[in-house]
Amino acid sequence: MAPAAQAVTGCAKVMAYQDGTYGPVLCPNGMPNIAVQTKLTAATPMIMALRANATEPAITRAVCTDLRKASNPMAINAYAYQYSRYQWAGTNLSPLGLGRRLVEGTLCAN
Repeated sequence: MAPAAQAVTGCAKVMAYQDGTYGPVLCPNGMPNIAVQTKLTAATPMIMALRANATEPAITRAVCTDLRKASNPMAINAYAYQYSRYQWAGTNLSPLGLGRRLVEGTLCAN
């Protein structure tokens, strides 16, 4: 079972950014900033509902569904949070790769 997000000493309080996102999503040690979890869940509920065993097709469905109301940066931030939270490295698309596919228009093309 993947570790749950935890409060981390030195992790910043939530800030609202000009592009409509919130952050910082990750703490200096790379763990998710639990202080931003509520904002991310409100903006991207499907992404934030993903769990440790999420498959790439499930992730794609969640991201594409949330993009009906959320911005690309917000979806990328929520995905980065979950990616770190569940330690998906090596098993799922990286946040950078997700962002690249969103910009290219290939993630939600179907």
